[in-house]
Amino acid sequence: MSGKKKVVLIITKMSQGGAIVVAVDIARGLRARGHDVETWFLYSQDLAYVDEPGAKLILPRPVRSPLDYLRIFGALVSRLRQAKPDAVHGVLPLGNVLGLCAAWLAGCPVRVASQHSVVRVYHPVMRLLDRAMGSLGIYTANVIVSRAMAADFSGYSRGYRDRLRVIENGVPYRAPRFDKAAARREMGLPAGDFLLGHLGRLTHAKNQEFLFELLGRLPGVHLALAGDGENRRWYETLIAEQGLGDRVHLLGGIPPDSVPDFLASLDLFVMPSRFEGLPIALIEAHQAALPCIVSDIPANREVVQTGKNISAILLPTDRPDTWVKTVQELQDDPPRRAALAARAKERANFFGFDRMLKAYEDCFFDDATGNVGGP
Repeated sequence: MSGKKKVVLIITKMSQGGAIVVAVDIARGLRARGHDVETWFLYSQDLAYVDEPGAKLILPRPVRSPLDYLRIFGALVSRLRQAKPDAVHGVLPLGNVLGLCAAWLAGCPVRVASQHSVVRVYHPVMRLLDRAMGSLGIYTANVIVSRAMAADFSGYSRGYRDRLRVIENGVPYRAPRFDKAAARREMGLPAGDFLLGHLGRLTHAKNQEFLFELLGRLPGVHLALAGDGENRRWYETLIAEQGLGDRVHLLGGIPPDSVPDFLASLDLFVMPSRFEGLPIALIEAHQAALPCIVSDIPANREVVQTGKNISAILLPTDRPDTWVKTVQELQDDPPRRAALAARAKERANFFGFDRMLKAYEDCFFDDATGNVGGP
């Protein structure tokens, strides 16, 4: 690979999810290496990246009807034919399916899909289309973000599986602007209480309702949730019903630049996810040198475990008693929390941003030549 290349990242929606943060960071990193990079968002959920260099909105509002998908697809084909990028990268299911089919029709030579979550949560139609496009070679390469995800594709065709490659998520280090006390003031969080924290969209996958159950058995402990999503109203109801309104702090979505300050405010990071691809929030918590308790699922295990070394406490979510007991023990044992934090900080080095960026750069420009040309 040599010289300046043109890359278009096609991202399903403009919002602040972990996969989108990774994609925007990749675009920034490639741009810093001298490449011409644009990020095209198919539609808008919020305006998180509207001022980002190279950002474009295909549909500057949410999708309202099936006709909107046809409009988006037609616009993609036309714009890609004009742009003539060297590589197109799809992010999230619609970015993969619509974006890379349009790239194939437009004659773009390198078309790299990415799978950031377990495929069983995709809409059945999207799952079928993704499977067909990966098998037929519409994707010239297909990135999965953890080794744990490979099992999801065990029943797929050989053609699909041959194009899979693992590139673990990496996160550029962002230093907090504040110490713990100042960060709590900035975030409107209680100054002196033991504070659990979680970062992520409020969704079924993240299982934040499990944390409310724990908090009801942890008197005096507070919980801060940074993120928004479809479960917010339900969570507000649960919090009121369980009498936790004075101890649960729903911060809503926070910009990526504020994530280090949020993490700096916490005593303990908790993540009871039902499933993950490779969780960005857990990597960020490791970078922030936070002690972590996380659900014992394959993707979390991949982040925190190397051989016999474990950088966080893994617990099953069918044992809430064990979670309560572990939080209480850590609350009463600052040296143990410090030891966990040190292991987390060391483990974070594996998920360096430069390593991930180089892997994507190689995938786009060196070895993703593809087996199927444009029509």
